[in-house]
Amino acid sequence: MSSTVPWIGQLLGLPLSERAHLLEWLIEGEFRDWLQMDSSEALPRDESFSTLGVTSLGTVEMRERLEAALGRRIDTAVFYNKPTIRHLASHLRADVLRDIFAERSLTQAEQAKSSTTAAGGAERSDDTAVPRQVVEDLVASFYED
Repeated sequence: MSSTVPWIGQLLGLPLSERAHLLEWLIEGEFRDWLQMDSSEALPRDESFSTLGVTSLGTVEMRERLEAALGRRIDTAVFYNKPTIRHLASHLRADVLRDIFAERSLTQAEQAKSSTTAAGGAERSDDTAVPRQVVEDLVASFYED
């Protein structure tokens, strides 16, 4: 499954269990870029946008950037009602990208793998985090011209 919208294609290219982590990384990357931060600077995902220095105009600009990256409309009020990267990502998963994060969005290959694992009784380790380098490479490729 592919998409002409950059983030949707990247998210769909990952197993469902890894999509939430990537979405937070992508959102964080947008905020880092807008705030002109480099990767060595800490950007807490639980700090409010105003504490991070995002103004009202910045909120509108971030909404526009995220809408372009996702190809979906995001209500500006979300930035005030869900004023952290982590809360915003949660809202996007639950409301804006519900189809991407729903179980039914699993590809046939993922479904087959999931049912094979369940049938065999094998337990998957809780190692579902996307390696940092993979995420950084995906984010870097998104910004390449």
